[in-house]
Amino acid sequence: MAQIEKNLENLLQYGTWSATFLTTIGVLISSNSTINCGIGLFILIPVGRVLGLILSFLKEKDFKMVSAGLLVMSIIVLSFLVGGH
Repeated sequence: MAQIEKNLENLLQYGTWSATFLTTIGVLISSNSTINCGIGLFILIPVGRVLGLILSFLKEKDFKMVSAGLLVMSIIVLSFLVGGH
C-alpha cells in the first residue's frame, strides 16, 4: 500500500504543479487553449486519484471500498455528462 500511496501523492503533487504551470503560461501569453489545458488537468487530477484508489483496493481485495470508489467514479462521470449538455 505504501507504494500506491506514494504514487498517488506524486500524481497530486506533479499534476497540480503541471496544471498551475500550464494555466500561468496561458495567462502570460494570452492563450485560451493553454489555459483550458491547465484547467482540464486540474479537473482530471481527482479522477486519476479515484482510479488509483480503486486499483489499490482491488489489489487488497477490499471490495467494499472498491464499491465506494466505483460509486464516486460514477458520480464524477455523471456530472461530466450532465455538465457537458
